Amino acid sequence: MSSTAKETIYIDIDDDITNIIDKVGASEHKIVALVLPKRATTLQSIVNMKLLKRTAGNMDKRLVLITSEAALLPLAGIVGLHVAKTLQSKPAIPPAPDTAEQAETLDEDDEPEAEDVEPEIDETKPVGELAGMTPAAAAVAAKPAPDKTETIELDDDDPETPAKNAKSKDKKNKIKIPNFESFRLKLVLGVLAFLLLIGGYVMAFNVLPKARVVVRTNNKSVTSSLNFSVNTAVTEVDAEKSIVPAEVKEVSKTDTVSITATGQKNVGEKAKGTAQLFNCSKEDKLSDTNRTVPAGTAISSGGLSFILDEAVIVPPSSFDGNICKKNSASVAVGVTAQNGGEQYNLSARSYAVAGFGSMTASGSAMAGGTNTLVTIVSQQDVDNAKTQVIDQSKELAKEELKKAFSDAGLLAIDATITGEEPALTPTPAVGQEATTVSISSVRKYTMLGVKEDNLKPLIDIEVKKQVDVEKQPIVDYGIGGAIFKSLSSRSGTDHSVSTQVTSLAGVKIDAEAIKEQVKGKKRGEAQTLVQAYPGVQSVEVSFSPPWVSKIPGSTSKIAVFFEQVEGGENNQPE
Repeated sequence: MSSTAKETIYIDIDDDITNIIDKVGASEHKIVALVLPKRATTLQSIVNMKLLKRTAGNMDKRLVLITSEAALLPLAGIVGLHVAKTLQSKPAIPPAPDTAEQAETLDEDDEPEAEDVEPEIDETKPVGELAGMTPAAAAVAAKPAPDKTETIELDDDDPETPAKNAKSKDKKNKIKIPNFESFRLKLVLGVLAFLLLIGGYVMAFNVLPKARVVVRTNNKSVTSSLNFSVNTAVTEVDAEKSIVPAEVKEVSKTDTVSITATGQKNVGEKAKGTAQLFNCSKEDKLSDTNRTVPAGTAISSGGLSFILDEAVIVPPSSFDGNICKKNSASVAVGVTAQNGGEQYNLSARSYAVAGFGSMTASGSAMAGGTNTLVTIVSQQDVDNAKTQVIDQSKELAKEELKKAFSDAGLLAIDATITGEEPALTPTPAVGQEATTVSISSVRKYTMLGVKEDNLKPLIDIEVKKQVDVEKQPIVDYGIGGAIFKSLSSRSGTDHSVSTQVTSLAGVKIDAEAIKEQVKGKKRGEAQTLVQAYPGVQSVEVSFSPPWVSKIPGSTSKIAVFFEQVEGGENNQPE
């Protein structure tokens, strides 16, 4: 390592002389700056100071004490150690005490030897530079560290310090280095504050300002009820007969609806038993004719049916007068419940025989039926799904057709929508076990549309019955808000409908023209300009936020409302 290498070591306040010597010995550098804390009691002993000096000399190291402690300066001067107030100060050996008492404290053995003289320390350079630091690093090191702030602060407690004059001279000759970090921070904050001020001004006086202009006129609402026909076969409006030419559009829709199945079926074991069949037909008795009852014939009681397991031949029973005797002229046959379930476990009772009005059956107790319920598709499920898919398909078709008419510049008469009968097939079928049932529909729809202008002659006739249009012309026919109802459909191209429209008769004013006229104007000037329009009763101008005093220069920030002085509702803002 180069003999000119240097190092700075910070001494803790609780380090004893042994620790300080160890730190010096651990350094591999020739010149060592020891930064001492305030009130460092360890080196306030002349013995410790001399021991440190001698040990450093033996190690061929040159020491500089960084301290402003007035009590340490005479001791450093006695042993000949260099001292500097900060890492930026120039090192110097403080003056030794000149009293005899203080001089006697030195032993002859303690006289500085030749090698103790420190020619390597250049007293014209700062300690930071001697300790191997760049000027910038030395400036940073001179600043108080969080746990080292005591090591480089000035101690002015003792104004009679012998080195006072030297310190004052260093202070006068010291050039103050500007703190560019602080300057840069202040500059950035200043620029940000300026930008925020400009942004706030722009926001307050250009972005936020809005104006509301309310124009009150003597417009009058007129409601007209119309019944008319729309027909694709005519080309001209017949206002007297209320016939309007129409155009037709069509669309095909394929839709699928799935709903939850709600039917239930008991698939448990079926109850079994026997039944005794009696033939109480007098005709059979007289002709001695046997009756054959086929397998699968049902006998029922209380809404529950049992099925004959096999075919049987039943002879006619005998009669006592008109009373059929249930004697030996009968046949027993096994029967099985029509469905599974415990409800078929019936006690012995009589049954009616399906298809044989004169025949009765006497059943034994039925047993063996168990309950196991599963979800199946019911007819009600299928009907509900059909209704949903048809309604859904129709609504989708209606919206699509209305858009098609709108794109063509026509008014859709949605009440004229008609659709072909769809083919609907449920999946799975009724009675099948399932949790959901789906139905798909493929259906073609047609709808009629008209030009709005073709409805105006019909509205004119009705409005003239209520208003003098010479004085109060129609300014809004109200066709856009009309709701049509179907009266009859003679075909997909000829339909009778009815509607009710609310027209506006009175003053017609262009809202955009008003915006252009009042932008940038004061309240009073704007009101005067708008009140000059014929039929305008009053004008109200308001601003937001409250500090705004004139109408913004952009028309997008101006809202114009029209209010009727009598009859009718406010229009939407323009």
